[in-house]
Amino acid sequence: MKKKSCTRAWCGVLAAALVVTSTSSVMLAEAAKAPKLNKKTITLRAGAKKQLKVKNLKKKQKVKWKSSKKKIATVSKKELVRAKKI
Repeated sequence: MKKKSCTRAWCGVLAAALVVTSTSSVMLAEAAKAPKLNKKTITLRAGAKKQLKVKNLKKKQKVKWKSSKKKIATVSKKELVRAKKI
């Protein structure tokens, strides 16, 4: 009889420990939000410009701005996109 009650007690302790450790690790494992642009797409006419911004940047994190098609648009260090004449 003592063996069964002892086994049940250990099962209860182990179950409680499992619940406590699993809930505390879930609370601590929050992922940081990834940086993203405020606009997904923009349409500009030749000569027009648009200011872009990056959301969810960490402090002291730097962003390097560049255009993949420099004949169509340029991007300044200050996040300003300017459309060029084609």
